[in-house]
Amino acid sequence: MSKRIGAVMFIAALLAGSLAGCGSQKPDALADGTPGKLVPFTAEGLSGFSYGPALAGVDVLEGSPQFKVVTVDKQNGVKSGFWESTKGKWRFANGKDHWEYCRIVEGVSVITEDGGRPRRFETGQSFVLHPGFSGTWEVIEPTRKEYVIGTIKP
Repeated sequence: MSKRIGAVMFIAALLAGSLAGCGSQKPDALADGTPGKLVPFTAEGLSGFSYGPALAGVDVLEGSPQFKVVTVDKQNGVKSGFWESTKGKWRFANGKDHWEYCRIVEGVSVITEDGGRPRRFETGQSFVLHPGFSGTWEVIEPTRKEYVIGTIKP
């Protein structure tokens, strides 16, 4: 295993462990007091986790982006929440089991798949990143997104 791959795997494990400690919203209680199945999708009352490119395991191409994530809900291989970033551009790749739906809540970003054309996403627009995606993410205006990540079997 190369040192680079080993470092990325270590950082990913460290990040996953750190994020596991982030709180999440609780389901609304039913009339009889038992937990329901409806979870409000809001960051209100939750603490986020801030981190830099080294912990994210990305190669920065421009700027000095800083990231923050707030986990709203997680269970059975599905995680959802909010992610935000300051300006910058970096290379990233999804694992072979990482499927992600994103909706830009605020800001402007340009995502370019390796071998593809740049795609600009602004407030209110959505996209899906399939397993194995590889390319660049450029934050033109500080960006906040809602995300749902599913861990799928390749």
